[in-house]
Amino acid sequence: MIRQAKSLDALVMFMDDVRAASAFCIATVPISSVEYWSISAGVLSHQSGSFFHLAGLRDRESGQEDLMIYQPQSALNGLAVHCVHGRLSALVQARVEPGNSRIVNLGPTVQATAGNYLRLHGGRKTPYLELFHTFKPQFAPRHVSTQLDLGQFYYLKQKTLSVVEADTLSPTLDTFIWADLEVLRAAARQDHIVNTDLRSMLAATPWNSLTPGGAAPASRAADLAASIIQFSDIPGSTSCDRELVPIKALLDWEMDELGIHSTRDAGRSVRFHDVQSRGREVDHWQQPLMHLSERLVAELLTRGAGSEREFLVSIGEEFGFPGRRLVMPSVIGPEKSVVRTEGQALCECVQSEEGGRFYRIETRYAVIQVDPDFATSSGQVWLSAAALRHILQESNRASMSLRCVSSLVLKDLYPESFD
Repeated sequence: MIRQAKSLDALVMFMDDVRAASAFCIATVPISSVEYWSISAGVLSHQSGSFFHLAGLRDRESGQEDLMIYQPQSALNGLAVHCVHGRLSALVQARVEPGNSRIVNLGPTVQATAGNYLRLHGGRKTPYLELFHTFKPQFAPRHVSTQLDLGQFYYLKQKTLSVVEADTLSPTLDTFIWADLEVLRAAARQDHIVNTDLRSMLAATPWNSLTPGGAAPASRAADLAASIIQFSDIPGSTSCDRELVPIKALLDWEMDELGIHSTRDAGRSVRFHDVQSRGREVDHWQQPLMHLSERLVAELLTRGAGSEREFLVSIGEEFGFPGRRLVMPSVIGPEKSVVRTEGQALCECVQSEEGGRFYRIETRYAVIQVDPDFATSSGQVWLSAAALRHILQESNRASMSLRCVSSLVLKDLYPESFD
């Protein structure tokens, strides 16, 4: 069977069907009832030694510290695409994740850690993994990059983004569907439909080179993007001397029967959950999830219109990537701490962060039109759409939040590929 979505309504209906069939159930449980997770060498780990760890991270120079997710194995995000009569579609999955605000979000064809696709959980194999890990003549590799994850929560985590082009539409498994690329663009502008990994891939994939006749010629945009890359290569203002430390060594975190809690911020914690869901690699499991009570914000400011449109980016740093300068959104931070930018909101949506690590931690993404003479801050620069596109496609340059908010402006970034 080949399942296709040629409208947003059809895509949402498919997600509703997957949600109903999943019989999803989640409950918070005390640490004493959790199997397979325990403190080892001061760090919370799975007994397999894989998946991810929770540990303290401390800067030796400044003393700054925080509880972070440490996942040394690079995750794989793979997207299979197909082009017919100049129109692109992508094979996406309706993923049930314990931390999703609405249970089911659309993800890429493959979204898996090494622990998952090596089947250390003892469950089912990762569907379609062979498209990205072996040679298949009917699937041509088109683009690969490595990208940084959320440095606010992860320490040194990278993901491999891989795109392959299918010569025909492949049969779809129960939770998969071929979605028209324009339908995915519309879905990315809605609340709680497209997950952050798929948003990242939509923004960082060179769609212009996958559309017949759509490859963009080299231009000043490449030179400008190169100058931004050079700027982001300047060593950061913070120390690079950081170390993982035991959770108990953190001054502002404490552990009890209910989980791990910040004593400085009552809204931050890690809790354990018992999860049941049909159709995943295993139907029942337990795991820790990070909690944050306050919504986050990522705004991308823009000025001009059409081919003259520009986007304001910031050069900044995240605690989980010491010494590295990243290209980030214009405005980012906790919602209560961010002053909403005055201007016209061209697009705005809310999306929960990756539901396999975070419990309903939400970010409001917004693209805001501002006046041409909008006053910028130090470390900010205006980029053309072409220059922003170059930054997004470069490995390890754009922050996760920039890639996600850029999924709201795909038509500006890739006019050759989107109607």
